Amino acid sequence: MGLVIENAQFAQDILNGIAITADEKAYELSIEEGDLVWLDNLNDKVIYAEPGAGFWRKFMADFLSLLPIESQL
Repeated sequence: MGLVIENAQFAQDILNGIAITADEKAYELSIEEGDLVWLDNLNDKVIYAEPGAGFWRKFMADFLSLLPIESQL
């Protein structure tokens, strides 16, 4: 995804806003013992389930992973 902003001041304001909130909202992905984990570098924590995903979203992801539809994605 990309965004083109032709107004230099507005573009700088957007970048500054992203930089301020990136540490609070962003996670580093890693693989630990074959499993995907999210690293919260701000709080120095390892998260083993998708942060911010509710029960139904996790349930549907796990359920759909059982179906042989990978080639359809």
